[in-house]
Amino acid sequence: MDLVAVRTQLESERARLESQRDRLDGALGDGAVADAPDGAVDLVLAQIAAALARMVDGAYGVCAACGAQIAPSRLAALPYATRCVTCADRRD
Repeated sequence: MDLVAVRTQLESERARLESQRDRLDGALGDGAVADAPDGAVDLVLAQIAAALARMVDGAYGVCAACGAQIAPSRLAALPYATRCVTCADRRD
């Protein structure tokens, strides 16, 4: 897995979401997006920040529940995934 490419992808998505949030906050009033009931933008931003931190810690791609490697295909689809497919299915 090319961690440099994944880091670049995550940082790009973070910048896009922050820009989107700032534009919406400007249009709707400061804090309107952060105050939204589901807080989806802030949730994804937090997940991205956590994934970047796991890269620094050397824990990126390791399931937080069982310690197994998360499949590269799962990380390609959801680069901030914290659980392997098996553990994610159990959680749902």
